[in-house]
Amino acid sequence: MVWLILLFSVLLLIPSVSAQDPLIRINEVLYYPDPTDSAPGECKRSDGVLDTPKFEWIELKNLSSYEVNLKNWKLSDSTYGTSNQYIDQIKEDFILKPGELGVISSYDSCFLALYPDFNGKMYSLESYIGNGLNNSSDKVYLIDSSGNVVWDLSYDSTTIYARKGQSLSYMENQGYIASTPSP
Repeated sequence: MVWLILLFSVLLLIPSVSAQDPLIRINEVLYYPDPTDSAPGECKRSDGVLDTPKFEWIELKNLSSYEVNLKNWKLSDSTYGTSNQYIDQIKEDFILKPGELGVISSYDSCFLALYPDFNGKMYSLESYIGNGLNNSSDKVYLIDSSGNVVWDLSYDSTTIYARKGQSLSYMENQGYIASTPSP
């Protein structure tokens, strides 16, 4: 009986565990693509010049211990919170299991033109990310379905920056570094 009272007393001291917000990290972003001229026609402007924002992509990683459906989550750029904001919504089920990576591409045909062997999980916005990620400085926001900013990443030419054709990749114990894209 004493051990039961003791156990009950200890249980009262343990804080209750509630569902935590999922932790989804922007793991990699390609904001300054270097596509080839052999890209499909839909990846070009009407004048035949490559439309580089169509090749942009963001890789997300589920750091939670449970799967997360990103349906109704949003991406934006530095326009977020302004009167001229551009927000892109994930409109279909896009489920990331614990530890899983997923790519959000501007346009799937343009993404696959750069990475024809890609066989991972991908969702295509079929629009620019934000109003097109700026090649010299911008901010990328990941916003959950309740409107909370889950992760954001700022870059510019004086802090973290990737050259044309490089991505910014998150590396444990280093943060974001310029690297060869690896979606």
